[in-house]
Amino acid sequence: MDDDLYAADVPQLSPLSRLPHELLLYVARHLPLQDFCALRLTSQHISSKLRVLLAREDFVGVPWRDSAARLDALARLPECAQQIRRVRVRSRAVATARRLAAHPEEKRTAPLRADLLCDALCRLPKLEELELRWGRFPFMSRADLGLDVELGLDPTGEDDADSELARQLAYTTAGWQVEMLVDLAADAQPLRALTVAPLALDAMDQASYLPLVANLFNSLVRLDLQLTARAQRDDPSLLSKLEDVLEAAWVLRELRLDLDDGGLQRGCGLTEEEEEQRGEEHGSRELLPKTTISNLQSLTLVRAVTSLSDLAALLKRHAGTLRTLELRHVRGARPSSRKSPSGLATWEDVFRVVHDDLPKLTRATMRGHFEDFDKEIYFQVGEKEGEEEEQQQEEEEEYVRHGQGQNGEGSSSLQIRERVPVVDPEPLERYLVRLGKAPTLDWKSVAF
Repeated sequence: MDDDLYAADVPQLSPLSRLPHELLLYVARHLPLQDFCALRLTSQHISSKLRVLLAREDFVGVPWRDSAARLDALARLPECAQQIRRVRVRSRAVATARRLAAHPEEKRTAPLRADLLCDALCRLPKLEELELRWGRFPFMSRADLGLDVELGLDPTGEDDADSELARQLAYTTAGWQVEMLVDLAADAQPLRALTVAPLALDAMDQASYLPLVANLFNSLVRLDLQLTARAQRDDPSLLSKLEDVLEAAWVLRELRLDLDDGGLQRGCGLTEEEEEQRGEEHGSRELLPKTTISNLQSLTLVRAVTSLSDLAALLKRHAGTLRTLELRHVRGARPSSRKSPSGLATWEDVFRVVHDDLPKLTRATMRGHFEDFDKEIYFQVGEKEGEEEEQQQEEEEEYVRHGQGQNGEGSSSLQIRERVPVVDPEPLERYLVRLGKAPTLDWKSVAF
């Protein structure tokens, strides 16, 4: 079906208006004008009531044409548009690969309809929460997936008769995500909650695009962002861009950052020189050194490699407001072999800061793999958490098998738990909120 049919305007007509002309003419001839007008008004009233049932407060879809067109159609009906308060758009690399395999004809069409989605979102007057979520490694063009070869296109793009197809093959979700966020910042209703995973900050120019996108964050109370590890490696200014975004979040209370420490685990087959280079890079990585969010009450940090001194400083800057702290798979930056680890903060230092300097903290959650320059540990509660992590790991490996992963390197959570002590975090969590004594943790030494 052509795109213009998906994007076609939905006229505000009643069921009576859609009846055949001959039938309407027959009814009009046999009914007094007053009764006919009453019938028409009743028909419109029934239609209005039925339209309300078409939409709920939550809309969950994918950015393919059919789902985007449905949201677009609902947004054009005032009764439906008034109902929708939360929109979740989810696209996974595995699902995309499977769909292309099942519908090879769609390889010749742009699968993402940013224009429909953005137009629809800007017409929802009561929209409060927006979630845009892709697979962990989504920003690959169709040319990257080899579809240009499959379709017989010139990889250089020269003398290509189908230039539009070549453009679509080269276009990534990162490109249209930037355009979409800029349009939403300009035209959409102020949002209270936003989730973007991953956020294509590396595709945004700090001088031009970022000031426009930052307007989207002014009204946010809850923010959930993911930055891919590859983007952080390719763009050294990425965390600086993140600080510019957070500076615009004036009323933010809940912040979740997933720094996507994918492929950065120890023991992933790197040479000594590569390990040393990574140590220098991570040792110099700062964690939001200029960021202070005046109303921040909840902080969640996931899959990060950072200086523990910077982490402690970040917590101290929010000591007066922070009530909830959650850390998952956080590793302290390790120094290079040419530098002495003396003077570097340890996890004991961070835990001491949480216990002593965060008086309003009421809940602390520690999960997953924790490491500093000389020791490591794994926090887990029960077998169920372990099974959930293994399921997530299998999904990530499936991304790699479908060509969506970055390089497939890294250690799975199962491999880490086999070599690192698995500890119940409850005694530590009670200590952090001043409900118990400091526990003795079973750390494992790391050969440096």
